[in-house]
Amino acid sequence: MIESAVDCVAGLFFVTNSLRVFFYAPQIRAVLKAEDGAKALSLATWSFWTFANLTAMLYGWFVIHDGAFTAIFAGNLACTAVVTLIAARKRLLAQRLNSKEATMTRQFEDLMASARQARSDEVKRLTGLAVSALARAANRALASSAPTRPLVPLAWRLSPEDRPGC
Repeated sequence: MIESAVDCVAGLFFVTNSLRVFFYAPQIRAVLKAEDGAKALSLATWSFWTFANLTAMLYGWFVIHDGAFTAIFAGNLACTAVVTLIAARKRLLAQRLNSKEATMTRQFEDLMASARQARSDEVKRLTGLAVSALARAANRALASSAPTRPLVPLAWRLSPEDRPGC
């Protein structure tokens, strides 16, 4: 009776743990589809399960010298390692993406400030050119009536403080 119970438990262990490998597929699929860096998955837990499967595989190989036991836990090790590595990679990529978004926001703000300053400088420069052009046009128009001296001072005759954008 005891031998048949032992054989029954051994058979049940072999069947359930052999099938267990197939039940990792939904978890692997869920981790692959996760777009949030697989935050719902505990990397510590899956890393520990991977390590536990590694030690079980080594125990089967070196201590009890059981090829079936070793193969079962090698399969479990492979599956837990896949889940753990995919989740870790997803987390790393999510962190990089969040970091790049923050950097891009700062770079965009710096670019906008630079564009505002360039626009302000260009407006000053164009205002100075417009004032000079108007002064020349006014002096030409009035040149026939007062040829001795221009009535409106030209920008090149003004001091640097009085010349906007120059």
